[in-house]
Amino acid sequence: MGSKEGGADHATKSFDKKEEAYQFGRVICDNNRPSELIVHQLDGEIEDKSVYNS
Repeated sequence: MGSKEGGADHATKSFDKKEEAYQFGRVICDNNRPSELIVHQLDGEIEDKSVYNS
């Protein structure tokens, strides 16, 4: 499981647990408002989407 920043070809950081990746994404989005956190399932379907506005 990994995290990609906008336009990246590969993950910025890898995680063993989904919750760790989710927490990392929340911090990145919170610090880079406006932004959007999109969580995908393994099959590529969107599982969750959160918008971080100013």
